[in-house]
Order: sequence, then structure tokens, then C-alpha cells
Amino acid sequence: MRKFAWLIVCPMLLVACSKNPVVGKWNMSGGSMPAAAKSVVEFKGDGTFVMNVEISQMGIVAKIDSSGTYKMEGEKLTTTISKFNVDDSQIPAAFRQVAKSQIEQSMNKPNEGTFKLEGETGTWTTANGSMTLTKAK
Repeated sequence: MRKFAWLIVCPMLLVACSKNPVVGKWNMSGGSMPAAAKSVVEFKGDGTFVMNVEISQMGIVAKIDSSGTYKMEGEKLTTTISKFNVDDSQIPAAFRQVAKSQIEQSMNKPNEGTFKLEGETGTWTTANGSMTLTKAK
């Protein structure tokens, strides 16, 4: 009977140990994000992510939606943006291309760093600095 119990317990332990801690919705701050930015990223169980950023300064609002893939290996988190859309209708024309070109430069290039989780807060440290991710409720 004990041999059969292990057939049930072992797969359950594997699932519990392999749970990806980054899966879920997170509020982001810090790093290269402007202080006035509201940013939410959702890491999905299938290895994809969706990020929505809204920057509001001096009455001007810019919205950036991006998506792509991610990989979590131990404490190493790597994201790759494959699509983005910028609603820049409120940005003065002289600055529109600057905003888009900054995102285009990061397209299809892996961005890797360490992700350390403490409770409901994670710290993702990359070459662009450290970002704080807090589980969205």
C-alpha cells in the first residue's frame, strides 16, 4: 500500500516544487520607469506576458502596451518584448518618435536579471536598475 501512496505523493510534490513564482499580475515601480508611471505586468503560465504602462505628466498621458515571452530559471528572469503599441496622441509631435524609438530598441532583445521574491514583493534587478514588483490584488 505504501508503494501506491508514493505514486500519488510524488507527482503532487513535483507540481508544488515547479510552481513558477512570477506567474500572476504585478504592479511595477522603479528601474527605468518614470516616477509618474503606473505599470502592471501579467506573467502567464504559458510563458507569455502582457504589460500596460500609463505615464501622466503635466496633464499629458501616454499609454504603452507591450507583450512578449519570459523564462524563469531559478532566480533568473528573462523577458523579450515582441509586440508593442503606444497611444501617443497626447504627446507633442516633437517627442513622439523619441518615445517609440526607445521601445523599438528593446524589441526582440532578451532583458535578463535576477528575480528575488519576499512574500508578496519581488525585486527584479537588470542592467537598467532594480524594479519592485508587488502582487496586484
